[in-house]
Amino acid sequence: MISSKVARVALIGIASFAAQVAFAGTPTFSFTDIATQLNVVPAVALNIVPSIFTGPPTPAPDGTGLVTLSTSNLLNQSGVLKGYQTATCVSLSMNASVANEAPGEIKTCQQTMTITGVGQLIISGTINRTAAQAGARQKLAITGGTGLLQAARGEVVTYDVPTNPLAHVFEVYLLPF
Repeated sequence: MISSKVARVALIGIASFAAQVAFAGTPTFSFTDIATQLNVVPAVALNIVPSIFTGPPTPAPDGTGLVTLSTSNLLNQSGVLKGYQTATCVSLSMNASVANEAPGEIKTCQQTMTITGVGQLIISGTINRTAAQAGARQKLAITGGTGLLQAARGEVVTYDVPTNPLAHVFEVYLLPF
């Protein structure tokens, strides 16, 4: 006889496996964005504290703290307008590496993707913009949603379109809900 504790662990393991399989399939949505507005706000007197246990703050390296504000239309694979996105990104470093990629501009971003007639997806994460521009795929977390997507969880894989430096592809992988 299997104990209830073992059964619960087995169910959690099966659910975890099912979630991993869901990401291996085709995206739930796939959009290309075409930038409609992109603004870069200069860093203001920003200080970085190297450690909470050391001396006074030191000046941030050049470029750290730059804020990028963007909006763009979301087009499906046929080029039909399906919504829009807005994003705020802050440059954390101009020459760092994440996930063994070549060093580059590291940004942390908060994004809202509005899909007409469906709802919104809230997306968050850190990317290496330099690696993305070189064709690397970047993963961001889906942290929530609204409308039909109010229980949304999953990830977004994003990458640049080589033929159009202002366009990016967003592959949305939703977990079942």
